[in-house]
Amino acid sequence: MKILFFTKGGVTVASSNERVWIVADYLRKHYGYEYDIVSARESGIKDAFAKLFKNSYDVLVVHKSLFSFKVVALLVLAKLLLRKRFIYDLDDAQWLHSPKKSALFARLADTVFAGSHYIMEWAEHFNSSVVHIPTLVDHKRFAQYKVSHKNKHRYTIGWIGGGPEHFRRGNFSIIRPALEKLGKRGCCFRFYIIGTRGHKPLEAYIQSPFYEINIVPFIPYADVPKYIRDFDIGVMPLQDDPFERAKCAAKAIQYMAVGVPPVVSPVGENVFVVENGKDGFLASSTDEWVNIFEMLLEDTALRNKIGKAGMEKVKNNYSHKTVLKRYATIVASLMQK
Repeated sequence: MKILFFTKGGVTVASSNERVWIVADYLRKHYGYEYDIVSARESGIKDAFAKLFKNSYDVLVVHKSLFSFKVVALLVLAKLLLRKRFIYDLDDAQWLHSPKKSALFARLADTVFAGSHYIMEWAEHFNSSVVHIPTLVDHKRFAQYKVSHKNKHRYTIGWIGGGPEHFRRGNFSIIRPALEKLGKRGCCFRFYIIGTRGHKPLEAYIQSPFYEINIVPFIPYADVPKYIRDFDIGVMPLQDDPFERAKCAAKAIQYMAVGVPPVVSPVGENVFVVENGKDGFLASSTDEWVNIFEMLLEDTALRNKIGKAGMEKVKNNYSHKTVLKRYATIVASLMQK
């Protein structure tokens, strides 16, 4: 079995790394599937043509819609003329900026892999074969950095991700008032933000006299659990709009994978990943964010309990071992039709 993946970026692009590069390597290691990858940022049209029209590839997996019209045309020809099996893998609301490409791929696909329930709802308008393939982590590797919660003089509330995008979308405007209010109440904590990418407006916006700030512009993907283990609480604030509803709750899953309680906005996939009060918390208003922070920081046993439940959920529902078995089975079934 040979798979040809198309994606927008290389291993330094988080979504491409998580949905393609890591997945492809896992499928080869555990199921013997050979693969090649065409990256929109790193491969030209000649390279795409040469790889696509090698008949040795059994299945095409197209991640997202961010391809030139020339590459889109090649993919359509491969599907219609060469009868290639076609999987469309989507982990955000691509249809908001590429509606025609996204709809075309969804219709062409033998199966659509949807990273969230909101994406599933969209894809089902175009295709009857839609499968939920959530964002995944290597739970064994993350578990090596398991947090053992303790009483501290100063606590850490942390955030990780692509900072500039989230700043532009207004997500930090949700959390900043809560952090300030918590600081004004006398709580000793720092806000640890990882992934600002040196974006000065964001770094200036989160400054405050009421709490400490620790900024890390960028870390390699492999170091994510090493940094998250410094958190006492992990946050994922989201505006309630169509783009954010499609997100796959990756931050919450990563926090949970090392035993850090997530506090998240009740938007999109977050409400499917986080069970309020059991393995994390949902916060809708500034007061709710603050009250949950205080409750968690004052109760070490609660943080450990929530963290343990989160790790168990990730192991059972969001690990490579659990979900990619289903992925591999679907790929194999396409070849049997």
